[in-house]
Amino acid sequence: MDPQVPSDGVARRRAAVLGARPELAAAHEHLMSTIWAGRVSPVTLELCRLRMATLLASEAALSERSPAAVEAGLTEERIALLPRWPTDPSFSAEERTCIGFVEQFVIDHNQISDDDVYALTELLTAEGVVTFTTALITWDNQHRLDNALHVADARG
Repeated sequence: MDPQVPSDGVARRRAAVLGARPELAAAHEHLMSTIWAGRVSPVTLELCRLRMATLLASEAALSERSPAAVEAGLTEERIALLPRWPTDPSFSAEERTCIGFVEQFVIDHNQISDDDVYALTELLTAEGVVTFTTALITWDNQHRLDNALHVADARG
């Protein structure tokens, strides 16, 4: 599989699962399209999606790449640096702040402070924060659905 593009097998299996409720599948697709078309950098979004997928052990999500992020210049070499995001100089302030927020969101969202949200707002604007947090909620659900229904290994 070319890691620069979404895994066709995963995409097909997820579509088959969501196909049990076509109206929900259509709404999900619309939501995802809206998120990726927003003002938040697709590279930042993809790095955050992949960090969340790592934390949630979502093999399906880890095998995919956002075409928007790849088109914006995200490479596999850069993705390989993701475990070193807090200190690697290739990560921007926006990327670090967003990835840190993702970790807190997954580990204990109740501990997200007003200061954390303010830091996001300074970098992304209020509109960007809504897009970003909506993306997190959506990915969290998708990764957990993929895991629960074994989308990565076709047991679902």
